[in-house]
Amino acid sequence: MEPAGFQLKNYPCFTAVIEMFDTLYSAPKILQLSKNPRGWSVYEIGYKEANVFERENEQLFWDKSTGSYIPLNYGPKNEGLSLFEMENSLWWYEEKFNHHYYFGYKEADKDTINELSGKQALNYSELEGLALACASYARSFVETEFNFYYREGESILLWDERVSEEKINNYISFIDKSIEAYNQLNKHNPTYKPLEWYLSATIGHLHINTFLCLCEWGYSEKAKRYVVPGLYGSSYLNKASEYLDSIPDNSIVFSTDRNLSFQLIYLQQAEKIKPAVTIIDYTLLEHATYIKMLRNGTDGYPAIPMKLAPSVLANSINNYTLIETGIESDISTVEEFLNGLNKSAPDNGELVIAVEKGVLKLDSIEFEITESINRPDIVMLDIVFSNNWERPVCFMEADYGFNFNRYIKKTGMWQLLDPVENRG
Repeated sequence: MEPAGFQLKNYPCFTAVIEMFDTLYSAPKILQLSKNPRGWSVYEIGYKEANVFERENEQLFWDKSTGSYIPLNYGPKNEGLSLFEMENSLWWYEEKFNHHYYFGYKEADKDTINELSGKQALNYSELEGLALACASYARSFVETEFNFYYREGESILLWDERVSEEKINNYISFIDKSIEAYNQLNKHNPTYKPLEWYLSATIGHLHINTFLCLCEWGYSEKAKRYVVPGLYGSSYLNKASEYLDSIPDNSIVFSTDRNLSFQLIYLQQAEKIKPAVTIIDYTLLEHATYIKMLRNGTDGYPAIPMKLAPSVLANSINNYTLIETGIESDISTVEEFLNGLNKSAPDNGELVIAVEKGVLKLDSIEFEITESINRPDIVMLDIVFSNNWERPVCFMEADYGFNFNRYIKKTGMWQLLDPVENRG
């Protein structure tokens, strides 16, 4: 049986390339690798501005045409930087390179799609490589990619901008190609282990992520066709069903596990289980368009009250607010903190706010904060404050770095926020 993950025919593996480099050279600065149609390349990162960089001094290290390594313009091995140490600091790199056909540079998705789309009888690994490339390339119509390895993107849409029909159709076209490739893989080898999760979960998550994205961009009717019967499989959904059944009615729920979040959303949308519950994926609160969807509501999702002005969260720049403590400040409550953000949030860069004693109070609850607070936590505090105890608020985990465990009560498989301190 063909193993999950793959190496292009005759290409040396990721680890072998790194070990060869570290045997021969020392890196003068941080380097990156790319697996491309020519072979394996090494390049430096040149930063132009925040979140914008380009490849510099790119050199082909292993040549596909000759099947051999090529001398590089770097000094001999000494006590300098180790490419292995750089790459191995994030083990996820190797998995990414093993499962993507080409990887590590901006044009990798296009190169993969161009090469594999016209090829007959793709093997299992090529099907996954095509699926990954098509799904990633689809996002390029609404995002600008600034991290080649992580496939993280920053939205290039303005807060009130509507995605054009043309962009949506292009996005959908490549998402559908990705789904088709995954379905072919699932048909011929359902036990294949993809980059993340199980194959059935990968296919389910792609559908639900597409559903959410289209809802975020104002195309809820188009989104509905991605909630199809039979996603995930009944055995995979058993645990998610237990979580959903234990949520108090009409709750607002914060989940830190996207795997679980997407299954819960699927059960809500496909089987209409507890439709009055609002499921918020904490990890998606990094994205301005997701926050906008929560604030405004969409088909099947009621609007969530928020105090922060839309402009405060309108882009991906203001992701962190630095906190100064131990100095005199008139900010001691969550409401005062949100008011301070509304008055002071810059168009770009970081905002520094002084908070008395590093504690923000909401009624009797004290949320402890230290040096900084990130965008998801800011939005979470806003939602909890603006809810005004009208709906139960539950968490998958009890802390989120705010040290408010004493205001948490266990309810089913969730943690319920309660203004009455739990002294037990």
